[in-house]
Amino acid sequence: MRPRGQSKQAVPMPAHIDPRMLPKYCYWEGKGKTGHWYTKYKTNEGKYRRKRIAGPSARLSDLHRAMEEISGANLDDFDWLAQKYFAHYKFSELADQTKRGYQRCYDIVSSLPTKKNKPLGKIDLTLWKAPLVQKAVDKIAASNGPTSAVHCKQFISMLFNWGKPRGFTTDNPAQSIDLPKERKRNTMPERDTYKQVYSIAKERGYKKARTHGSSSWCIHAAIYISYRARCRGVEVFGLTDADIHEEGLFINRTKGSDSTVIAWDDELREIVSNAQKYRDDIWRKSRHPIPFKADKRPLIVGEAGKAITQSGWQSIWRSFMTTLIDEGLIQPGQRFTLHGMKHRGITDTPGSKADKMELAGLSSIQMVKVYDHSVPIVPPAPF
Repeated sequence: MRPRGQSKQAVPMPAHIDPRMLPKYCYWEGKGKTGHWYTKYKTNEGKYRRKRIAGPSARLSDLHRAMEEISGANLDDFDWLAQKYFAHYKFSELADQTKRGYQRCYDIVSSLPTKKNKPLGKIDLTLWKAPLVQKAVDKIAASNGPTSAVHCKQFISMLFNWGKPRGFTTDNPAQSIDLPKERKRNTMPERDTYKQVYSIAKERGYKKARTHGSSSWCIHAAIYISYRARCRGVEVFGLTDADIHEEGLFINRTKGSDSTVIAWDDELREIVSNAQKYRDDIWRKSRHPIPFKADKRPLIVGEAGKAITQSGWQSIWRSFMTTLIDEGLIQPGQRFTLHGMKHRGITDTPGSKADKMELAGLSSIQMVKVYDHSVPIVPPAPF
């Protein structure tokens, strides 16, 4: 035990490091349990700050590599923080669509001009306060629309929250920001429209692929299941053979919704059976290896026999809708999305809002109000 008042001895520099071979501006800090390597840099305000670059087990080559990576870079601006996040494993785990969305938000925010005649991405992190973020959000809303402004604000908030526990930021300047009101998008089709589109998709889906008048087989299956199961597109394309139960089709819902089993009827069984047959035929012709586990066999596949991705579906659907409009089969104003079929399915479901909440697996009555567009018929008040 150390005598009272005696300071703790500093951890000595690791013996495997020759101090004469250290890179420039690389220093050893002996405080703490193990000590660490750090560097100093100057902020835009003229203050010097420290940055940890490695632990005590780092080799000399690791220290040189770390200093090379940060040499000439501003370690205190928005661009630097964003690049740190994009290189982190948490970003690599995101879905491709989410990654593209974050990259797009970063490009918008980073390139915004400021009064200092430099882009916003080069502004020191210490200068990022709520008024600065508010001005950025207002500019984006005016130039790119309210939806882009909301998404960019969410990206900024996420980025600063990510950096805070890692020592890159001290607070989140995007917490109390006044957001523009987003335009509500209702892509729910009319009954006649979606039935017409479904019939066309089913007829063309059974024609030989890549011939005149043909379309992807998966279109009519996705429309039907999304409507009958009242589910999102990602939930439709996430279905596998493991979701085919004796009682019905299991829907593993996302975004906090409760999973449900859609009871079988003749039409639903036929669609699911045809989807399996279509997939198995493709796999047999292409000699595709058949996964042993049921949860590895996607129910709905594309022409190549692979599971349909979100970006792949967007391409298929966009092409199909454009073709129908060009042929005059539907009007541009009648265009809808697959997510609109969930709206349509919940709207057409009979019963109270509580019934619809349970059948669609929604988490609250408030969410029912988002998806249910039906107008109740009520008796007149007594006179």
